[in-house]
Amino acid sequence: MHHRLEITEPREICNLSSSINHMLEEINQLNHTILYNQAKMYEIELANNRARLSALQNQINPHFLYNTLGSIQGLTYLGRDHEIRIIISALSYLMRYNVKGKEQVTVSEELKCVQRYLQIIDIRFSQRFHATLHIDPAIEKFKMPRFFLQPLVENAIIHGLEPRPGEGYLVLTGSLIHGNLLHFECKDNG
Repeated sequence: MHHRLEITEPREICNLSSSINHMLEEINQLNHTILYNQAKMYEIELANNRARLSALQNQINPHFLYNTLGSIQGLTYLGRDHEIRIIISALSYLMRYNVKGKEQVTVSEELKCVQRYLQIIDIRFSQRFHATLHIDPAIEKFKMPRFFLQPLVENAIIHGLEPRPGEGYLVLTGSLIHGNLLHFECKDNG
């Protein structure tokens, strides 16, 4: 696209080469315009995805919060101070993690959030659910979106385990696939 015809004789071919050169310049400008527009569309898509992710990260299920506070109230009547301290500590951690934090965190940091959530669930449901985390230690330093795994685990508990009578089992696995992709899987028996 950057090469041009340089012909001086005869006149018809000279006019033809000039027209071809003009056409190549226009094609070149159109290509630049297309690339610029594609880059802008990509930037808009990224901003849109960041906004969606931020909206998800800034939302703790209100029912979870109400139910947790209700559990704390019930535990106070039963005098179960140790469990109250665990729930309050875990809940305050989750609230801080949800409100204050970077957009990207390590897998290790995200797992701490899941573990705190599971502490609350364990007390709220009288140890009816058993959760196991199988996370490859090699991925713990990798970056991922903040508050990504907890809603996945919460969804499995709410829709899979909670309606199920009896004991429930949940397994969260995390590994690296294809050399550079984080892969998480949440399974339950509900």
